[in-house]
Formats: sequence, C-alpha cells, structure tokens
Amino acid sequence: MPLIVIDDSGYDVRWLIAGPLPHRLTDEERVLIAAPAILASAADLETDGLWTIPVLGAQVWELRTGATGYVTRAEAEGARPRLQAMFDRLAG
Repeated sequence: MPLIVIDDSGYDVRWLIAGPLPHRLTDEERVLIAAPAILASAADLETDGLWTIPVLGAQVWELRTGATGYVTRAEAEGARPRLQAMFDRLAG
C-alpha cells in the first residue's frame, strides 16, 4: 500500500508491505517495487503547476520483519530501463 508523506524538503512515497515475503527484499527488489510509485507521483505532483515541492524518493517498510529501506529519486530514474524490459517481457 503506497502512501505519500510530505515534509519541508519534499514528498516521500511510503510503501508498507504487510504480506509474507520469501526473504527480505534486496536493494534491487526494493528499487523495482518503489520506482513506479516514485516516478508516477513525480509525474502527477510536479507537472500540474500547483506543487513546487519535489518527490524525493520512497521509504519501503517490510512490516512482518521490521526491515526498512529507502529508494532515491535517482535510483528510480536509473531503474527505467529495467522496468521497461520487465514490462516488455510481461506484454510478450
């Protein structure tokens, strides 16, 4: 479930993962999960002219294990080619 949190420096998306996972997320898995929400939030919140606060990244919380991590906007931007390749494979 994604949420958006704001402070004085910008927006953070917050992903709360409550379901069981086979293992703690790796850094790459965390980026692939959070990047679409970061990029979509930035596209929606930063392009309508009403908001001047940037989307900075995403906090990812694995609620069952207590593990947390952070994905930056730059990491999300860098994941675009991997996301596109994954979507292309799914579209088959």
